[in-house]
Amino acid sequence: MKASLLRLTVVGLLPFLLAACGPEEGEIRVYELTRPGDVAGADRPTPQAPSPGAPAGDRGSAPGPMAGTGNTPPAMPPGGAAAAPDRPSINPSSQMQTLPGMEEAAARIERPEWQVPGSWQVLEPTTIRKGNFRVAQGDEVAEITVTAFPGSVGGLASNVNRWRRQVGLAPLNPEQIAALTVPVQIDGASAELVSIRVEEGAPSGTQGVLGVVIPRGELTWFVKMIGSSALLHEERDNLQRFAESFQFPS
Repeated sequence: MKASLLRLTVVGLLPFLLAACGPEEGEIRVYELTRPGDVAGADRPTPQAPSPGAPAGDRGSAPGPMAGTGNTPPAMPPGGAAAAPDRPSINPSSQMQTLPGMEEAAARIERPEWQVPGSWQVLEPTTIRKGNFRVAQGDEVAEITVTAFPGSVGGLASNVNRWRRQVGLAPLNPEQIAALTVPVQIDGASAELVSIRVEEGAPSGTQGVLGVVIPRGELTWFVKMIGSSALLHEERDNLQRFAESFQFPS
C-alpha cells in the first residue's frame, strides 16, 4: 500500500519537475520555497544604493563631508579656495608609486605657513603633496608642488638629475649641478634654488623645472615648479618669494 502511494506521488509530481526545465537544452531552473512568515533574503546584506549624482567611480564609497553635518573638510592652503584641476596633471611625479608607509608618514608632517602668489590657482592637497598649485598664461601651464620626506632623499645631485630626466635631459655631475643652483635663505636656514631649462622666450612645449630644496631637521622639503620653460622664467620671482615666505612650526 505504501509503495503504491509513493509511486502515485512521484507520478503526480513528474509534470511539475519537468516544468522546471527551461526551453533550451541543458537549462535548469531552481526554485526556492519559503515558509510562511519568512522573508526571502532577510539574512543577506542589502546593497546600498549610490547617492544621486555620485560619479560612477565613487559608488559604494563613503560619503564625503556635507554642509551642516558637522564633518570638517580638509584644510586648504591659504591663498584662495581649492579648485579641482580642469586638465590632467603635467607633473610626472603625479604617477609616482608610493612605498608602503610613505603616505602615513607624510600625513604626520605638519606643513609650514606660507603666502601664495595671487596668480596661482590653489588645488586640493594630497597625502603626499602638502601644497598643490597651478599657474597658466594662455596655453602655457606650470604646476607647483610642496612635498617633504625623511632624510636627504638621495641628496641634491640625485634629485636634480631626477628632475632633469622628467623633462628629457641627461644627468649631470655634481660640479655641473652646482652651476645650476643659487643659495637662498628659507626661514633662517640655507636652501638651494635650482633652475633646469628655465628660458625666456622658449618655444611652446619646451618643459623645464624650477625648484627649491630645503633641508630642515630630519626632513627635506621640495618646492617644485614644472611646466612651460617660458612661464617658469616669468614665475621665477613668485616661486622664490613663495618659498621664502615659509614659516615652519617651532
